[in-house]
Amino acid sequence: MITVTVNSNDVSSDVKMESLRLKRRTANNPSRCSFLMSGTSGMTAPEINQDILIEEGSTKLFGGITENVKEVITRGGKYSYKVEAIDYSLLMDRVLVDEDYVNETVNDIIDDLVTNYFSGFTTTNVNCSINIDSISFNHKRGAETIRTLADQVGYDWYVDADKDIHFFERGSISASWGLTDSNGNYIYDSLELEKDYNDIKNYV
Repeated sequence: MITVTVNSNDVSSDVKMESLRLKRRTANNPSRCSFLMSGTSGMTAPEINQDILIEEGSTKLFGGITENVKEVITRGGKYSYKVEAIDYSLLMDRVLVDEDYVNETVNDIIDDLVTNYFSGFTTTNVNCSINIDSISFNHKRGAETIRTLADQVGYDWYVDADKDIHFFERGSISASWGLTDSNGNYIYDSLELEKDYNDIKNYV
């Protein structure tokens, strides 16, 4: 069973579950979700900058902040809202980092960033002892500092629903399931394979 909470209030009964969309990413990009809520004027309307949590049973599928809310007033006094949210990296991006680091490991740099800039975040799943000779962040957005570190050492990162930062070697995490012609892991007729040669260039 899917539950949706807004600022710790269960609003699952107001959410059109068929509208729920999750884009969960791990490759240096934030995860996003969107859904529709509908009800009468007595319902609690969602607002920008509210905490969103989506769970399936006891499993947290998404945690983040509302980024956009669109309101539509329909017939019969019904209200409809389209809610769009981005994961907790949005909170990190609201902070500007001005720091210089010399001869420190990535683990130590991220720990220092969390201590001084990212209150409420943790580094339980940060695992990179690679040493950085020198790196400077000149009023750079918070999430961009982690992204810069990841690009420099060939790692990926994301923030989970508990505000824990995951920082890991690229390609070290495998998919939990695969796709074949017969394993039933996707809706038939929905899988599309496209060949794209736009980035191919001649080399002389």
